[in-house]
Amino acid sequence: MSSYETPVYAVKIKDGSFELRQYDKFQVVRVDTKNRNDGFRTLFQYISGANEKREKISMTVPVIQEQTDEKRTMAFVVPKEYEENVPFPMDSGVAIERMTWSYVAVIRFSGLASERKIRLKGRELHEWIRKKGWVESGMEVVAFYDPPFQVPFLRRNEVMIGINWKEERDSGER
Repeated sequence: MSSYETPVYAVKIKDGSFELRQYDKFQVVRVDTKNRNDGFRTLFQYISGANEKREKISMTVPVIQEQTDEKRTMAFVVPKEYEENVPFPMDSGVAIERMTWSYVAVIRFSGLASERKIRLKGRELHEWIRKKGWVESGMEVVAFYDPPFQVPFLRRNEVMIGINWKEERDSGER
């Protein structure tokens, strides 16, 4: 189990490797990137002191990646202690963003998070959402919880999609 700080959430529904979560608001620092390594390196420099306060900021998880045909974005979650005073990045390509996820459908998987496996798990998650009768309200993102040197079968990865969900009208039991 990781000892890194994560955003606060409550599991509303658990169904095998699928979950419906309700997230508290949190902030991220993000960068548009061509590949995972460049984005990670830029964000790691930010938490290593390339910020206006020249402070080292604790690593958090998950590392969040969003990808479209046009671009790839990578983000680090900002620790709670900085919630009200996030140090401004020195790199103009790094942005601070408040995440307003509310309800998020998630599928968890282990192993290497190859593009093929991410697509497969994304399709499974879209199908689960469809079967529940929920409406998607956000982009598909991938969350990585472990360092690259972690043994693959112990890695925690997730595909996540925001949804519109009302607790009082939909228990998700379908």
